[in-house]
Amino acid sequence: MKLAALDLNLVVVLDALLAEQSVSRAAKRLHSTPPAVSRALGRLRACFGDPLLTRTRGGIARTSLGEPLAGEVRAGWRWCPRRYWASASPLARVFARCAGRRAA
Repeated sequence: MKLAALDLNLVVVLDALLAEQSVSRAAKRLHSTPPAVSRALGRLRACFGDPLLTRTRGGIARTSLGEPLAGEVRAGWRWCPRRYWASASPLARVFARCAGRRAA
Protein backbone atom coordinates (compact mmCIF):
# COMPACT_ATOMS: atom_id res chain seq x y z
CA MET A 1 0.00 0.00 0.00
CA LYS A 2 1.44 3.35 -1.07
CA LEU A 3 -0.61 5.89 0.87
CA ALA A 4 2.04 8.58 0.37
CA ALA A 5 0.86 8.75 -3.26
CA LEU A 6 -2.74 9.36 -2.15
CA ASP A 7 -3.98 12.94 -2.50
CA LEU A 8 -7.35 14.42 -1.60
CA ASN A 9 -8.43 14.55 -5.24
CA LEU A 10 -8.16 10.76 -5.32
CA VAL A 11 -10.10 10.47 -2.06
CA VAL A 12 -12.97 12.45 -3.60
CA VAL A 13 -12.97 10.10 -6.60
CA LEU A 14 -12.74 7.05 -4.33
CA ASP A 15 -15.76 8.23 -2.35
CA ALA A 16 -17.81 8.70 -5.53
CA LEU A 17 -16.74 5.36 -7.03
CA LEU A 18 -17.48 3.39 -3.87
CA ALA A 19 -20.85 5.10 -3.44
CA GLU A 20 -21.98 4.92 -7.05
CA GLN A 21 -20.31 1.60 -7.97
CA SER A 22 -20.17 2.90 -11.54
CA VAL A 23 -17.44 4.86 -13.30
CA SER A 24 -20.01 6.71 -15.43
CA ARG A 25 -22.23 7.67 -12.49
CA ALA A 26 -19.19 8.67 -10.41
CA ALA A 27 -17.98 10.86 -13.29
CA LYS A 28 -21.40 12.50 -13.52
CA ARG A 29 -21.46 13.06 -9.74
CA LEU A 30 -17.99 14.64 -9.92
CA HIS A 31 -18.79 16.71 -13.03
CA SER A 32 -15.96 14.90 -14.76
CA THR A 33 -15.56 12.39 -17.59
CA PRO A 34 -15.50 8.60 -17.37
CA PRO A 35 -11.93 8.40 -18.79
CA ALA A 36 -10.68 10.80 -16.08
CA VAL A 37 -12.40 8.80 -13.34
CA SER A 38 -11.06 5.58 -14.82
CA ARG A 39 -7.50 6.98 -14.73
CA ALA A 40 -8.02 8.02 -11.10
CA LEU A 41 -9.27 4.51 -10.32
CA GLY A 42 -6.04 3.17 -11.80
CA ARG A 43 -4.03 5.43 -9.49
CA LEU A 44 -6.16 4.35 -6.52
CA ARG A 45 -5.59 0.70 -7.38
CA ALA A 46 -1.84 1.33 -7.45
CA CYS A 47 -1.99 3.13 -4.08
CA PHE A 48 -3.96 0.40 -2.36
CA GLY A 49 -2.52 -2.59 -4.22
CA ASP A 50 -6.09 -3.83 -4.69
CA PRO A 51 -8.62 -3.53 -7.54
CA LEU A 52 -11.11 -1.89 -5.09
CA LEU A 53 -13.88 -2.46 -7.65
CA THR A 54 -14.35 -5.38 -10.04
CA ARG A 55 -16.57 -5.83 -13.09
CA THR A 56 -19.78 -7.82 -12.72
CA ARG A 57 -22.72 -8.43 -15.03
CA GLY A 58 -24.59 -5.55 -13.41
CA GLY A 59 -21.69 -3.07 -13.46
CA ILE A 60 -18.95 -3.04 -10.84
CA ALA A 61 -18.83 -4.36 -7.28
CA ARG A 62 -16.61 -3.54 -4.33
CA THR A 63 -13.78 -5.92 -3.46
CA SER A 64 -13.09 -7.17 0.07
CA LEU A 65 -11.05 -4.00 0.65
CA GLY A 66 -13.44 -1.71 -1.22
CA GLU A 67 -16.43 -2.74 0.90
CA PRO A 68 -15.12 -1.54 4.29
CA LEU A 69 -13.41 1.45 2.66
CA ALA A 70 -16.79 2.79 1.54
CA GLY A 71 -17.88 3.40 5.13
CA GLU A 72 -14.44 4.54 6.23
CA VAL A 73 -14.16 7.13 3.46
CA ARG A 74 -17.61 8.52 4.28
CA ALA A 75 -16.77 8.61 8.01
CA GLY A 76 -13.42 10.23 7.23
CA TRP A 77 -15.09 13.08 5.38
CA ARG A 78 -17.48 13.69 8.27
CA TRP A 79 -14.62 13.58 10.76
CA CYS A 80 -12.20 15.75 8.82
CA PRO A 81 -12.81 19.48 9.45
CA ARG A 82 -12.46 21.74 6.42
CA ARG A 83 -9.18 23.22 7.63
CA TYR A 84 -7.57 19.77 7.39
CA TRP A 85 -8.67 19.13 3.81
CA ALA A 86 -5.32 20.47 2.60
CA SER A 87 -3.58 17.51 4.26
CA ALA A 88 -4.34 13.88 3.54
CA SER A 89 -2.63 12.65 6.72
CA PRO A 90 -5.82 12.28 8.84
CA LEU A 91 -7.51 10.37 6.03
CA ALA A 92 -4.40 8.30 5.41
CA ARG A 93 -4.71 7.06 9.01
CA VAL A 94 -8.32 6.07 8.35
CA PHE A 95 -7.27 4.10 5.26
CA ALA A 96 -4.37 2.48 7.07
CA ARG A 97 -6.72 1.40 9.87
CA CYS A 98 -9.11 -0.09 7.32
CA ALA A 99 -6.28 -1.87 5.48
CA GLY A 100 -5.13 -3.30 8.82
CA ARG A 101 -8.55 -4.90 9.25
CA ARG A 102 -8.23 -6.49 5.82
CA ALA A 103 -4.88 -8.04 6.71
CA ALA A 104 -6.27 -9.52 9.92
